[in-house]
Amino acid sequence: MKCKLGRKSFLTFFLIANHSMIAHGECTLARKFVNLPGEYAGTFTRVHPSGKYLIVSKFGGVKLLDITGDTAIPISTPMQDETNFVQGSGRLIASPNHEMRMKYFLTDEIIDKGPDAKMLFDDDHNQFYHSAAELKPSTISSFNFRTLLYSKEYCDYSVQVKGNKATEVKSECGSICENGWVKEVDGTDSTLARQRKADRKILAELNREFKKLIKEKKNLPLVTPNEQDGTRGKIQILHANLNYQISLVLQKIEPLHASLSPGRFEQPILSQDGTEVGALIDGKTKLFKILPNGQCKMEHDFKYDTSKVGFSAPEVGKKGKVAFLAEGRVMIYDRDRDLPVDVTGPNEGFEDDFSYPGFTKDGRLIYQTKMSDGQYKIVILDPSRLNDRPGTCLQQESPVSNGGSKR
Repeated sequence: MKCKLGRKSFLTFFLIANHSMIAHGECTLARKFVNLPGEYAGTFTRVHPSGKYLIVSKFGGVKLLDITGDTAIPISTPMQDETNFVQGSGRLIASPNHEMRMKYFLTDEIIDKGPDAKMLFDDDHNQFYHSAAELKPSTISSFNFRTLLYSKEYCDYSVQVKGNKATEVKSECGSICENGWVKEVDGTDSTLARQRKADRKILAELNREFKKLIKEKKNLPLVTPNEQDGTRGKIQILHANLNYQISLVLQKIEPLHASLSPGRFEQPILSQDGTEVGALIDGKTKLFKILPNGQCKMEHDFKYDTSKVGFSAPEVGKKGKVAFLAEGRVMIYDRDRDLPVDVTGPNEGFEDDFSYPGFTKDGRLIYQTKMSDGQYKIVILDPSRLNDRPGTCLQQESPVSNGGSKR
């Protein structure tokens, strides 16, 4: 990282400024740890706005983790790798690459029915890497949200819902940040030209491999529930193996698409209200405001690379905060005060940017860490109380609900 981000010099000011950030319940820990079962260690994690659930994925399987207790409890799902919550209420989940389509599920449907959950709707606006957020608060009967792809293409959806079924789906699509804030790469550089030629060759080979795998998958027999001779299990394994191979190929394809496009626009993540985006531009993290015409106005340039960023919930009259990993540290940047703070706890470490931090609706920060004893934990942090001992609680007369999905 190219700049020094001090902790102590800013910490007291940060705590005072954020004293009212959290709506505390009966007992809120300053830093709570949730045990993470070994098979989910090092997985990609996505945070539900309520702070009650995480999506975790390794290539070949996606789980929803209930993190309300001392140990995370897994819930099986029908979702694919790189699944994300639709930020805002978290009532929707976007799951990519179901026969080249994005499927949307109700979070409560996943919690209640696990792998038998039915999708709300699907669409061909689909890529492995994506981000989604509600443009305005959802209701019982409607959703209005934006899904942004790695390629900078987006669709704004208006979905009418009755029960657990979509009765009407409308969308308007376009692309963002095409107005020069994204630097145009000079294609005359001979080294760059040679690299791009090599990348195009690799991309063509990967596309051929991808089409071959999709054809193989379509030719597989369907899994039927009435087979009693062991065939059903064998077919399920074949489907799972092909899904895994497809995920690996897609993981290689989409960064190549980005590297061959102007500006090297990578790792785009929407804010919780869908009106801002954080991305790596030529290897440096920048934050942009998305204007109504799809153009982008740069709001902040970190001038160094980070993990994907997590935006705090929007507040009236404030820009809010972003969180990220950089050089093995968990950072919160308060944009209103131009204030970076290292919130990494004692004995916490990060081998890779496998899990970027995510804010809850009430301002807590959740992330995965590897402790000094080698165990992986989920950390639930109240940034306004960093000076408190990890096991101390703040008492309130009446609890405040976290909201979000039921259990």
